[in-house]
Amino acid sequence: MNMPRLAVIVLPLVLAGCGTTGTGTPPQLAAANPGALQACGDLASRAARPGVVYTSATPVPAGPVASGANASQPAPAHCLVQGRMNERKSAVDGNSYAIGFEMRLPVAWNGRFFHQVNGGLDGAVVPALGGIGGGAPVTNALRMGFAVVSSDAGHAGALGPRFGLDPQARLDYGYNAVAQLTPVAKHVIAQAYGRGPDRSYIGGCSNGGRHAMVAAARSAGDYDGILAGNPGFNLPRAAVAQLYGAQQYARIATASTPAGLPDLQSAFTPAELKLVSDVFRESAMAFMSPPDAANLATLRNRGAKMMVYHGTSDPVFSSDDTAAWYERVQSANGGNAAAFARYFPVPGMNHCSGGPATDQFDMLSALVAWVERGEAPASVTATARGAGSNMVNPELPAGWSAQRTRPLCPWPQVARYQGGDPERASSFACRP
Repeated sequence: MNMPRLAVIVLPLVLAGCGTTGTGTPPQLAAANPGALQACGDLASRAARPGVVYTSATPVPAGPVASGANASQPAPAHCLVQGRMNERKSAVDGNSYAIGFEMRLPVAWNGRFFHQVNGGLDGAVVPALGGIGGGAPVTNALRMGFAVVSSDAGHAGALGPRFGLDPQARLDYGYNAVAQLTPVAKHVIAQAYGRGPDRSYIGGCSNGGRHAMVAAARSAGDYDGILAGNPGFNLPRAAVAQLYGAQQYARIATASTPAGLPDLQSAFTPAELKLVSDVFRESAMAFMSPPDAANLATLRNRGAKMMVYHGTSDPVFSSDDTAAWYERVQSANGGNAAAFARYFPVPGMNHCSGGPATDQFDMLSALVAWVERGEAPASVTATARGAGSNMVNPELPAGWSAQRTRPLCPWPQVARYQGGDPERASSFACRP
């Protein structure tokens, strides 16, 4: 990720308008029941919710699905549904907006729904495969049997950072696209399988991690499991910090701005920037950040669970921020936050993946086991990606085994060597 670019992306969001606690044991939610796909090709002709248009519904055979950057992931036979909702033309900037989405509905369904929230600027409907945490996993939520939805968060990528000049697009990017799309996705699932999902999960990394954390508070009644990776929940502040960094780098830089990367002077017109005070009534921090850590009572009291992970070498969003957030959750819940929320630092991991780290892991299966079987995750096993793996991590030290495994431990515990093969997770234990 180009760090100055993040500042440019979020700048319009920043400039414009620059609970209850308890310590009881949460209830145990029941496990999901599997089902089978009953309809696909005719979904496009079925009645959608108001404001929603299905543009296509197509059966897809089992096989690889392109996932971007010349990569692909395996997928089972499924139904691909594409559509858009809340189409409108902005009265502020004159551009057309809508929440574009796609759903992938497996023929053999596990009875669960996974909302794949995407990172960065959003603006593209990426394949709804469902990441499970870490870098280049060998499986995905769709392959595990989840019905998965993905969206562009309410704007087209071609708009670049200027989507932030439209008040509604700002709110959609902040939280509203998730809130609006959730009942639509569940409606599509009911049409396809004859019933809605028994259990619902939401997950993503970076800005996707922020989306997930926001949903933990704003949409707590809609999701049973929250998976948030490297969450950029202080995204506006991070953008301002990157502006300062860019200024310092510029003092010693000898090269000119790369082609295609606008500088701050030319990114927005004076008239666009003047829109800080006339149109917008809510600050970026108000609509982009999760509500205070104390406001997770609804999630906790219904028996839902939350798992958060963060690479400790993340140069974009500090893992110290996430640790401090978890300490606030602890304080708000009488020191018993671990009953419903756990934070897993990933030593050495960069932004969502990479770095000298065991950065490949499956957080989703652990989350399901906790939500539906009451099996709280004491650790999550992570592996390195090296020669012979499904993807080489060029940042691994040369002496590391490609088969290295380590336990990821819930904060504030760390993995301590107990004896045995140092390349195996079983030789370590999570201890204070």
